[in-house]
Amino acid sequence: MTLTKRYADTAAIGYYAMGNFGGLEILDVEYGINDKLVTCFNWGNGREMIRRNTIYTTRDGRQYIRKA
Repeated sequence: MTLTKRYADTAAIGYYAMGNFGGLEILDVEYGINDKLVTCFNWGNGREMIRRNTIYTTRDGRQYIRKA
């Protein structure tokens, strides 16, 4: 099953506003050896670019992702 079909109707668990009309939606956290965050952009016209992003950790223990 593709990510688009799997997350088409699920509610987002978090948002990161990137402007007045939308931003980054956090859809899921996939736990494993390398934890991944499922994210997409939503500008009011539906979800775009649903991707799995690896969660990285700095030396200080702060976590971040790189959205491609």
